[in-house]
Amino acid sequence: MPDKKYYGADAIVDSLVNHDVKYVFGIPGAKIDRVFERLEHPVNPKSPRLIVTRHEQNAAFIAAGIGRITGKPGVVMTTSGPGASNLATGLVTATAEGDPVLAISGQVQRADLLRLTHQSMNNAALFKPITKYSAEVQEPENISEVLANAYQEATAAKQGASFVSVPQDVTDSIVRTPVITPIQAPKLGPASPVEATLLAQKSKQLSCRSC
Repeated sequence: MPDKKYYGADAIVDSLVNHDVKYVFGIPGAKIDRVFERLEHPVNPKSPRLIVTRHEQNAAFIAAGIGRITGKPGVVMTTSGPGASNLATGLVTATAEGDPVLAISGQVQRADLLRLTHQSMNNAALFKPITKYSAEVQEPENISEVLANAYQEATAAKQGASFVSVPQDVTDSIVRTPVITPIQAPKLGPASPVEATLLAQKSKQLSCRSC
């Protein structure tokens, strides 16, 4: 019988769908396997295509290339420990060169975060200095909000990398909150001709009212 429960992993995939993500590059691992299973055997027909790479650093650079070509964040996904830390070179380069990237890594269960357990490390702190946004999801119901914030930050102002760490028990938890719609990122630079014309018209209208 198919599993009809809606898990954190489903919320991750549906959040990517909501942001029109077409590809996910990366390497699976125990702490994020449920998400990879959802990508490999999608329930949503609009799910991104999963492309498994030979190394996490390669996946990060490919995602950055997608970001540079399309102007939309390329997505890379890895497991915990070295799976996450191997992203560092690709993400720091993406941030320095203005390539939008969304990186998602697995993490040990929340109960093990402060213990010296296998692959337990502070992912969010590791990536904070080299990304525009770095956060760890602590509640399953907040998955889509954190991912939307990360995606928005990767595309806002000078583009760059965002990083989200997701503990294994968060991806494996039941989620009841619907995924949220994308957040529109503000853009720097001159207004388009259409926007400039509309602004001039509004300014003229306001000036006439004050006469």
